[in-house]
Amino acid sequence: MSALLEDFFESIAVFDLDDTLLKKNCSKCFFLHLLRKKVFSKWLIFFYMIYYFRYRYMDKSLDLLHKRVFHRFLKGRDFSQFEEEAKLFWKKNFTSLIRGSVLERLLRAKDNKGMIVILSCSPEFLIKPLAERLGVFIYKGCKYKVDSKGNFEAIDTIIYGESKAEYVEDLKKKYRLSKVVAYTDCISDLPLLKTACHPVCVKPKRKLASLCKKNNWETIRR
Repeated sequence: MSALLEDFFESIAVFDLDDTLLKKNCSKCFFLHLLRKKVFSKWLIFFYMIYYFRYRYMDKSLDLLHKRVFHRFLKGRDFSQFEEEAKLFWKKNFTSLIRGSVLERLLRAKDNKGMIVILSCSPEFLIKPLAERLGVFIYKGCKYKVDSKGNFEAIDTIIYGESKAEYVEDLKKKYRLSKVVAYTDCISDLPLLKTACHPVCVKPKRKLASLCKKNNWETIRR
């Protein structure tokens, strides 16, 4: 973005993706889409369930989850195929997955000269076509290195609560913006919420709901 845009933007509106701007986890839905398209064989469901159970109920780290998923589902596969499938996925599922109440906030922020940012731990190749559909030009997700043959080679960056907060702080300094509104459903995004002058919790689970009540943060319940 050029320096001229400093005079255009008046605030930053930051949106988490899964279970916030969207009603569900888009990586999980995309995995099911790839199963239906037979990009993945059905026996991979077994590994998906194991990885999810370990992360959710055994306190395994997000980094470890991403590493296991990458090596099992992505490494060595054609990156361009996943890019194309991501476009087809959103063409079919956008309306059913988007959360209308939060989409309204995004569109309102755009009308009010807000800088719109989407930050998610979902793959960036999956976020990109959604962001383009929404007219959002600043987004960040998990990125992967691609080899000379165009195949997934390694994990480049993983996005999580702390890195989301650091990214927003950098934008605040670069564009001299003090007003930040942040939307998320997840307690792991607490560092992001703390960067905001107006934190908004979207259908928060128990721990985050308790913090919302304690700090008198706005809550969206639908």
